[in-house]
Amino acid sequence: MEKITVKAFSTSANLGPGYDILALAHNAFRDDLVMEKNPNSPYGSIKIIADGVPEEVEKNSAGLSLLKLFRHYGIKESVKIHIRKHVPIGAGLGGSGCSSASSVTAANELFDLGISRNELLKFAMEGESAASGSPHPDNVAASIYGNLVCVNSLNPPDAANINIGTDLGLLSIIPDVQIPGKTRIARSLVPKTLPMEDHVENSRNLSSLITGFITGNRELIRKGMNDSLVEASRLSMFPYYTPIRESALKNNAVGVCVSGAGPTILIMYDEETNLAGVEESVGHIMNGTGLSYRKTYSVPCEGMEIE
Repeated sequence: MEKITVKAFSTSANLGPGYDILALAHNAFRDDLVMEKNPNSPYGSIKIIADGVPEEVEKNSAGLSLLKLFRHYGIKESVKIHIRKHVPIGAGLGGSGCSSASSVTAANELFDLGISRNELLKFAMEGESAASGSPHPDNVAASIYGNLVCVNSLNPPDAANINIGTDLGLLSIIPDVQIPGKTRIARSLVPKTLPMEDHVENSRNLSSLITGFITGNRELIRKGMNDSLVEASRLSMFPYYTPIRESALKNNAVGVCVSGAGPTILIMYDEETNLAGVEESVGHIMNGTGLSYRKTYSVPCEGMEIE
């Protein structure tokens, strides 16, 4: 095999109380990565061709994760990577994770390495350092595993799927705003210590959320998708979030959260949700901010597609 294409879907991490633990793959957007052997380039080189993201290997999440994988396995062949970005950059929809996960997945197939999903997770999360300054596993886990994923361990990396026992639609509200260094800023705002009672309360929310997903109990999802720690620490970055959340829940949305490090807001809905009311209220709120935005509908989806 000389060439392979991997298609990776957008993801939303945290889902309220699941900071660095939960993430969901959905078909709102998709990136395409083409990797091919490049014998005409210097021995052991990685060449990246992409629009809108760095092409320097160590500053690109796809390049950095691949570099670490090549070094670990002693791969000396040269490759060329074409990245076609469709996941909005800097929107909190797992754009860097898509590139990182699809890069190591492509290498696994192209060189017939037989790497497990958890080992792919190890290299892919390292690639996230190029975008956020530190490795984190949630978005890449959703890209690799698909659907709803829980990260169980970092050392060694381990993740598993959680079955969603109900049909959920997803509405992403994507403000047209760019915050330089957003992920680094968002992670720096997370409190380093917290009172035990706050930890217990958030643990209750996470337990309710996961139980609600598994059983299909929308009320447990609504109760559980509530975070007073990480989301609360970042409210200054997204002043429109609280009114959108309140209005969506009044219109019987299943749950509302900041998607990853934002600025996208993810609204989960079902047949009991007044979706027209949600759209109308979101329009009024966003118009009041003076920010343009777009909305995208999607559903949870499987992991990467390999051609």
